[in-house]
This record gives sequence, structure tokens and C-alpha cells, in this order.
Amino acid sequence: MVGQRFGQQTGTEEEFDWALEQYRQIGFPEIKWFFRKIEEFKAPSDIARIAEALEQWKKVSAFRERLEQGTPLLFYKEFTDTAHFREVLREDLSLWLSAPAHPWVVARENTAELQLARVELPRRYYENIVHDFQWLDIAGIDNNRAFQIPLSDMYVRLRVMLDEDAQTEPSSDFHDNGPINIQTALEHYRRLVIVGDPGSGKSTFLKFIALMIARSVLNDDAVLALETLNLELPLPIPIFVSCWDLSDYIRKREAATISALTDFIAERFTAMGCEITTDALQHMLNAGSCCLLLDGMDEVPPEQGPALVSRLFETCVVTYPENRYVITSRVRAYTGDTILREGFTRCDIQEFNQEDRGEFLRNWFALLFKVSRNNVTSPGAEVSKRSRAC
Repeated sequence: MVGQRFGQQTGTEEEFDWALEQYRQIGFPEIKWFFRKIEEFKAPSDIARIAEALEQWKKVSAFRERLEQGTPLLFYKEFTDTAHFREVLREDLSLWLSAPAHPWVVARENTAELQLARVELPRRYYENIVHDFQWLDIAGIDNNRAFQIPLSDMYVRLRVMLDEDAQTEPSSDFHDNGPINIQTALEHYRRLVIVGDPGSGKSTFLKFIALMIARSVLNDDAVLALETLNLELPLPIPIFVSCWDLSDYIRKREAATISALTDFIAERFTAMGCEITTDALQHMLNAGSCCLLLDGMDEVPPEQGPALVSRLFETCVVTYPENRYVITSRVRAYTGDTILREGFTRCDIQEFNQEDRGEFLRNWFALLFKVSRNNVTSPGAEVSKRSRAC
């Protein structure tokens, strides 16, 4: 882990060269470098130490350039501050522990027949999910040109803050009361309520979950779901449900019952090219094979009773407790009787910080103008330069 200081050059480089040679010969030890992202050199206040600090910074820069131009065996990532490093390291360790090449993963796979889904569904179902969710909805940005921006290429990981009750649960020792990646919340909590303002990315995240699972199944690529969602095998079957459509269906049926919900979901399967009986759906739900993605609880019309829909979702959880549930709602609508019980964990979406905005804009310009992300200057750095110039 390197910031502006390199330390003793002989020790650091000798250890690195030894480790790299060992890895080339026997595949051990693995090497990971984490560089602190520094936009500009920060000199110490003590004048006598400036020359030494600058020399250290030169060594760091030269060493990093050596890594970037050297062997592909190396792994390194950037971090901005202590909190971000904790997040980056935790995510990397999670992926490292589950990497297919490691012997403990191979042993686990040899002792159990793990499948991408516990229930076999037609490929057409997953193909339709990809068809429906692969493009980012950017209607209205430019009416004179047609855009097709891939959701998976534009997606920037959201950060969420767990509510106080969630932070007291035994499974919550992976964070220290600060914001975490939304994928980390998905990994640790099987019943999530994602709360945020309009346009904060709630619905996009649900679509991203469905899209990544579908592509993992279609490509027989379990690593994709692990890297993008922190989900291991067996992957759940994604079921995307619009709460607006569900409430309209319940209104016509005049019954907010669990059977009405399962009938509605069965019809969604049919619309997605996978005709399924209610009995078969109930078998899938009883087996805990599904991930229900319930979008827009705030969109339930007031006259149809949002609280009634919340109770219906709670009944579904009690009836089929082994499944995953991810529900979205706007902040102002998630109050009073609308709040979900039955073990749901609330996650409040946090605003993009400067690094998040920079990543989003780099992705946007790279896709819009068909250039490499590496050729897009960091917007945050340019703003900072202009501010200093003013």
C-alpha cells in the first residue's frame, strides 16, 4: 500500500523482486499493490524535509510506472482515502476468497454439484431480461440523436447507509457505521429496502441485478455475478416486478392476497417467454430459488393503499422466507404503515462523491464518443485545476 512515500528503496524493491520471481516459478505468493490516488504532490511544511519528500514521491512514481509497463502478473488498484481503501480491500478480498482458481473453491465445487440456478428455465427468459435491461434509459437527453448506452458499461456502484437497526445485527460486522457499496449490502442482507430520491439509481440497480444474473446464466459465467453483484452460486432467478403494474392487477382482482401476487408473477413469466404454472412458481418460491425485485413501492396509487401492498410483501416473505427480496421506494413515501417489517434492512442511497461523478462522466464520454476511458481526463481534476486558477 503506497501513498507518497516509498520507504527504503533497497528493502521495498528487493522484497518485490523476490516475490515476483517466486510467483513466476511456483505461483506463490500473490502480489497486490494499492496506490493512493494523488492528483498533486503535497509537500511537508518543514522546509528541510521538502527535498526528501520529493525524492520519495519520485520513487513512488517511478515504481508505479515500472509496474504499469511490466508483467501482466501484477494486480493493483487505486484508493482515495482510508475509508475508500477499506472498501476496496474488502471487495478485493471477497473476490479473492471466491476466485475459481483457488484450491478451496475447487474442492467445494468437487463436493457439490452447483448450478447457476436451482430451477431450469428456458434460455428465452434470460434472453428477454437482457433485451429489456441492457440499455440505459436516457430518453430526453438529445432528441436529435439516437443513443444506445450499455447499462453494464455506464453503471457506477452506489453507496448506501444502513439504518441503525441493521447495524446492530450480527452479520453487520463488515462495516463501521459508514457508507458501503450497495453490492456489499446485497451480499449480506437477503431482504433489502433501497430508499432514495428520484433519479438516485434505485430502479437502475434492480435492472442491473437482473441483467448480470441473466448474462451469467446465458454465458455460464459464475465469475461475472460474483464480480458485479457479490453473489455466489447457485444464483437466484431474477423476477422483476413493477409495483405500479402489481397494484393495478390487484385493483382489478379486488384482492391483495398472496395468490393474487403469485398469479401476477406467473403472468410476468409468460410475458417474458417462459410460460409457467402457479404450482411450478410456488415450488420455485418454496425452494428459495428466486430474487424478487420489486420496483417503485412509492408508485402505488394512494387510493389503493401503499400500506396494503407492504403487508402483502410481508406475507410473501413469511410464506416464502428463503428467497431474496430487494424493494425500492422514494424516501418521502417510505413512512408510517408503509415501512416493511419481517427482517427488512433499509439502505439509504448516498449522493455521488467527486470520484463517483468522475467515474460516471468518464464512462459517459467514453461511450458517447467511442474512445477509451483512459483517454478521458478526470472531470474532477479539471474542475480542481480551474478552481485553483481562479
